[in-house]
This record gives sequence, C-alpha cells and structure tokens, in this order.
Amino acid sequence: MIENLKQAMQMWALKKDFNKEPVPEVWEYYKKWREDNSGMAYLREIQEYILKQGSIPEELWSHLYTEIYLCSQKWSDEQDEKYREDMKKKGFYLLTEITEYRGAILLSAKQQIDSLSKSIERECKLIELPDKRLFVLPKGNRTRGWYVSSLEDAFYKPLNK
Repeated sequence: MIENLKQAMQMWALKKDFNKEPVPEVWEYYKKWREDNSGMAYLREIQEYILKQGSIPEELWSHLYTEIYLCSQKWSDEQDEKYREDMKKKGFYLLTEITEYRGAILLSAKQQIDSLSKSIERECKLIELPDKRLFVLPKGNRTRGWYVSSLEDAFYKPLNK
C-alpha cells in the first residue's frame, strides 16, 4: 500500500484529479470501516482507523487523507446508484425537466433550501406551465408546488386512476 500511496501522491502533485479512482488498498479499508460503522463518516476517523492497521510513514498521511476523500466520493456515487436502482425496482422513473409524462403521480424527491433538506413523498399532479417548464402540484393544492428543476433525486410513479 505504501508504494501505491507514493505513486498516487506523485500523480496528485502533477494533476489534482478528483475523478480518479482511489488507491485500491485504501478503498478496501474504507469499505470495511463503512460496513462496520453506520452513520456519519468523518474522514479523520477513517484516517486514524487506517493508520492503526499498518505503519504508514508520516509524510504520506496528508495524501492518505486525500485518498480517503476520493473513497468517500466513490462511496457516495455507489450509494446514489443503488438508490436509483431501488427506485426503478419499485416502479419509479427519474423525473427530469424533459419528462414527457403528464398527470397524476406519486412523487419521491428531495428539496434543498439553504442548509436544510426536505424529503417529499406525496401524490401530485405533473403539469406543464405556459412557459414550458414542468411543475409538480401536490394533490389538493391549486398553487404552491415545486418546479421540477428545484428538486433533487426526483422520481415519480404514474398513478392511473
């Protein structure tokens, strides 16, 4: 692992590529730590965990932290993909601004407002406004819905009634 970390550190010095694959050994330690510890993952905790597993020279500690950051991005991407697959298995479709379906839907989405995140799980109606933007109107409301563009991780299931 030490040689791989040294090579990765040299490559990082040439080009800081946040989309690169993390060092495989670090990725394995990261996955094990995440499987054993649920909840919030602080990168320093994971770094300490890896440092306890083996003797890594102090000059590589900073780059180890970078590799752990890359692992966290990969972990997040994999979790997002699993969520998308689960939603598809449940019969939901990805809701985007180019979705062609209009009508009654079951909406599952998140909305980020400043530092707050709100989950939305409601029956709604998907409509197109005169300006051609898609709008989600909650059942029972005539106003106060959401523009599709303001929603994150938005999925819908058509309701055929």
